[in-house]
Amino acid sequence: MVLLTLLHRLSRGHEWDIAVAHFDHKLRDLESDEDAQFVRQSADQLGLPFFGDSENIREQATLTGDSIEMAARSSRHRFLTRVANEFGAPSVALAHHADDQTELFFIRLLRGAGIEGLGGMRWRGPSPADPKIDLVRPLLWASRKEIRDWATAETIAYREDNTNREPHCLRNQIRNELLPLLRQKYQPGLDATVLRTMDLARADSEYIRAASRKASLELGKRPFQEIPVALQRDLIVSELHRLNLSPDYDLVEFLRTHARTPTMIRAGITLQRRSDGTLQLEQISPTPAFRAEAMPVDLTQNAGTVEFAGFCISWACIPPGLLSKNPNRRESGCECFDADSVGPKIVLRHWRPGDRFQPIGMPCSVKLQDLLTNCKVPREERHQRIVGTTQKNEVFWVQGLRIGERFKAHPETRTLLKWTWRTISGTDPR
Repeated sequence: MVLLTLLHRLSRGHEWDIAVAHFDHKLRDLESDEDAQFVRQSADQLGLPFFGDSENIREQATLTGDSIEMAARSSRHRFLTRVANEFGAPSVALAHHADDQTELFFIRLLRGAGIEGLGGMRWRGPSPADPKIDLVRPLLWASRKEIRDWATAETIAYREDNTNREPHCLRNQIRNELLPLLRQKYQPGLDATVLRTMDLARADSEYIRAASRKASLELGKRPFQEIPVALQRDLIVSELHRLNLSPDYDLVEFLRTHARTPTMIRAGITLQRRSDGTLQLEQISPTPAFRAEAMPVDLTQNAGTVEFAGFCISWACIPPGLLSKNPNRRESGCECFDADSVGPKIVLRHWRPGDRFQPIGMPCSVKLQDLLTNCKVPREERHQRIVGTTQKNEVFWVQGLRIGERFKAHPETRTLLKWTWRTISGTDPR
């Protein structure tokens, strides 16, 4: 209501036409109905046109597979741009404030956002539902307390959303638990510090975006690998947005470091980067399907066990002298590697198009697809085999095909990585 009141008062001195739009997400039953009625009455009192709509967001999230938060955001923005187009308005004003920015910073930080994400919301920018409509946030500079104090002083009625106190929501956990702790114990000026950091991040992000646009025009003269890494990432993120794909960090890094190597993004669909930096989607035969699941595994612990794709996989780091047998001698369901060559972090996944592998004893790497064929692994089974890769995406182990040559134990090996696997219901015959 504070934003509506301010815009209504300012409109008297400007030739502004204002309409009020309210979207009911149907998440709070009677309370949300009362909110809609309150907004409608407020618009009537100010003599402003009112546009209202609703949608069952829980059902929408179930249909799309999105979180409730993402489904609500998408539906809300579609409604607001529709109203803006019907009313003939070039802009939609939103009531986000400085506290929302601080909360958003920590949400994105915890989710591993890059510099653009950490920059937070801009006071003005295109709507995600329709880029021809501007979103403006006039209150982005003001804190929640300042807004409430002004509403009280001006006797402006408003309603509180009780879901802001629900403990299961990440934003509420940050707002009600994390931020009070940080302000009280570590940084009394936390909000100003975070907002300053976000401002710096936005400026840096805008510079990178401008530089990446320039770099994209020069890719014909300059190889993709020779432009700065930050620009490589931004170009790939822009390409993913062009294809309506989410810029996941692992996906961006894979595409950045692997040209013309397809990666499975969903059943029957692969994505690869051309040498000029553009991305290409391809549809492949859905049968047999490539399996997209993958699991990062941290090997910094000396021993551990994980379950993946129906198998129980265990590892233990041991001195070479504790293993009486030849570490490179094969045992059913067991292999040994040079731990330093494998590294502290790996990924368990399935075979992907473009994978190459150098089995122990072979002079060079070969396409894993060709190797599976030559080893007479049935076509329908190839996609089930588990593959272990290093942080550099090097295949060090293929289930049933032994270990990679570069990762075998040798006289200088300081630590052995003992690797065992079995089906969860029994032992693996391969």
